[in-house]
Amino acid sequence: MNDILDIINNLAFPYAEPALVGILIGSLFSAFSILVMRKKLPVAHSIAVIGLPRTGKTTLVTSIFAEIFSARMRRISLTLRGDETIKKVNDDIARLQRGEELGPTTDQDLFAYRADMVTGSSIFSRRYKVEIGDFPGEDSEELASSTDIDWLQKTPFFRWAIEADAFLFVVDASQLISGDKKAIDYTIHTINSYRASWQKIKDHYSDGLNDLKSKPITLVFTKIDALDDYVGRDGSITGPVQYKVIDESILSNVERELDFVMRDLIGFFRSESRNFSVTYTSAFGILSSLPLGDNTKLGMERTLSSVLPKIRPSLFK
Repeated sequence: MNDILDIINNLAFPYAEPALVGILIGSLFSAFSILVMRKKLPVAHSIAVIGLPRTGKTTLVTSIFAEIFSARMRRISLTLRGDETIKKVNDDIARLQRGEELGPTTDQDLFAYRADMVTGSSIFSRRYKVEIGDFPGEDSEELASSTDIDWLQKTPFFRWAIEADAFLFVVDASQLISGDKKAIDYTIHTINSYRASWQKIKDHYSDGLNDLKSKPITLVFTKIDALDDYVGRDGSITGPVQYKVIDESILSNVERELDFVMRDLIGFFRSESRNFSVTYTSAFGILSSLPLGDNTKLGMERTLSSVLPKIRPSLFK
């Protein structure tokens, strides 16, 4: 070992003091050891998917998995864990590929997708033991259809969500911008119930509000492809289903309108989290600028990235 250090010393620091060289080399080896340990030890990371029934929560999670398995998300690899997760994910991907709608989650308390995920590359890669919690839509159907804004807090899922590391609040975009009374009622109910849900999480959180403020929150607009009057044209792409080709210039207008409609909730979440994001997604929509044969679904990679710990190329993070 001493011979190796002497070689490094002579090559890299021929005129430096021996004591200083020792400190520098020791620091480099310490940093390298930290990177090696980070690669070997997975970080537990839980993501709570919160939303009213039929907002597309399960479809969103399934689409993210499908994008990873199709190698359309760069520098991310995934291994599903557990028979239930493997079966549910693959069954649901097959249904989406057939163009079928996914029904509400029916597990009694919540369905937790479990997987090992590797992000990044080379020495800066990170390993995570990811758990994504999707609470049952059917159990909250009656509460959510009423004017009761405490629907989430009354579910067993809430106790799990309090301890989550990141949060996806899911909104069905197709319900928002028609301008009729039903859309207005849906908007008001969504804003008030989601705000109350976060306030309840904040009220029950025990590890300090500064820690909670650092946790990522993403407001996810789903079903962008369903906005037929706004987003684009039908297009046939080689594959098992018909996809909606979305024109990006029109999509920009849709995004601005959705942001305006939900401005109160966006402002609230932005004040509550230092890591707040808004994403626009579609399980069947692809951007018109993509080359023929590229079926990358709208917003999936950005949504996943928004709730994973940020990868910083620093030796001493």
